[in-house]
Amino acid sequence: MNPLPPDVLAALRAGHKIDAIRLMREATGLGLKEAKDAVEAFESGQAPNALSPGQVSRGLGAGSWAIAAVGIAALVAMYFLR
Repeated sequence: MNPLPPDVLAALRAGHKIDAIRLMREATGLGLKEAKDAVEAFESGQAPNALSPGQVSRGLGAGSWAIAAVGIAALVAMYFLR
């Protein structure tokens, strides 16, 4: 089994590295840097440090920051409404 989705491999074989990175992002939900690193690692023969298709990076995304902001707002409100 190849570590990259078939359409990503096809784009690489056709010499379309940017398309391969875009397709990798679409297939896996990775960020730009992670997808680029995975594609370049595959090109160099190294095992990519990428997620399986369908998995999402566990980095702090917009959703995590929104949850943190709501939590901080709740703490501030509790402090002032005592």
